[in-house]
Amino acid sequence: MKVDLYADIICPWCYIGEHRFFRAIAATPEVGPVEVTLRPFLLDPTAKEPRPVLEYLRGKFGERAEGANRQVGMIAKADGLQWDATKQIVVDTLPAHRVLRLALHEGGRELQHKVMQRLYVAHFAEGANVADPLVLAGLTAEAGMSRDRVEIALATGEESAEVQQEIADAMQIGVHAVPTFVFEGRYAVQGAQPLETFQQVLRRVAAETTRPPV
Repeated sequence: MKVDLYADIICPWCYIGEHRFFRAIAATPEVGPVEVTLRPFLLDPTAKEPRPVLEYLRGKFGERAEGANRQVGMIAKADGLQWDATKQIVVDTLPAHRVLRLALHEGGRELQHKVMQRLYVAHFAEGANVADPLVLAGLTAEAGMSRDRVEIALATGEESAEVQQEIADAMQIGVHAVPTFVFEGRYAVQGAQPLETFQQVLRRVAAETTRPPV
């Protein structure tokens, strides 16, 4: 089964949803192998200068921002995820998406997933600026990529046009919010669904895609 997962590094529901989805895959072995490819999405294309997340959210949502963020944090922690809202900063995630695409092409889906997990923790728990090339090179090296290779790619603009095209393609097929899970290019599920819901979808898609033609 092939799944395209549209997500952004600074999206808390992507952090939670991806974690739940991979747990669902592990808990549903009967569906067979599931190949998950991460696809780029910019939660806020206008986010260029780093800003503390709470300041950023207050600017967008007013007084209710802090309570909403606290609630999301409680959900993340209940799912066993690392979270510290006092450290989080909103940044331009295009450089990180470029690195994720590079990871996919040079190391495959497993490496791409490892890099994404490292970036999630760096953003949501450690306060790292995941737009900074040197920070990105260090984080991706921890996940198994070549630091020198990442530094060169970021300095030369490698993968930039391709990532921008993938983002445009996502909008064309109707991806306007994340996380969005697209199964076999046909079925889409949006949001950080409960584990059981993801399991139901996996079983349903597996049954549909293995059903013999009439």
